Amino acid sequence: MITPTMKTEHFETTTKYLNEGLGTKLAPSRIVKLLTKMCLKASCDNKGNIKVEAPCTRSDVLHPQDIVEDLGIAYGYNEIVHRIPPSATVGRHLPINHLTDQIRNNVAMLGFTEVMTWALVSKKEKSTDCVAARLRLPRHTGDR
Repeated sequence: MITPTMKTEHFETTTKYLNEGLGTKLAPSRIVKLLTKMCLKASCDNKGNIKVEAPCTRSDVLHPQDIVEDLGIAYGYNEIVHRIPPSATVGRHLPINHLTDQIRNNVAMLGFTEVMTWALVSKKEKSTDCVAARLRLPRHTGDR
């Protein structure tokens, strides 16, 4: 029997990284307090390094950028000063995303309804190294 592990994920980041990501100048103690509001256990040292523990219930926290997002939510988006990003980039769709969008539109025009669920994800697409149940293809019962 496979059961989910209840381990916490550990991340290390810095006050500088978090403040630059939001355009703020928050003190390390304030950052720790705000992250605690988001159910993240955080601690800081005197060099500005911040250690964050995400419980198993926070599977949306995958890397330090997610911690920046949670800090922004706890601080309040309306409190963040609007600014022009320091670098300008031009984005575009990846070819595979463009193709899947075209397929999705054509299938919808044929009258089908799309359902997206994360209940079944291929081993290749799995973003974490958590233990997961593997399903076999159903056996043919012969009553077709």
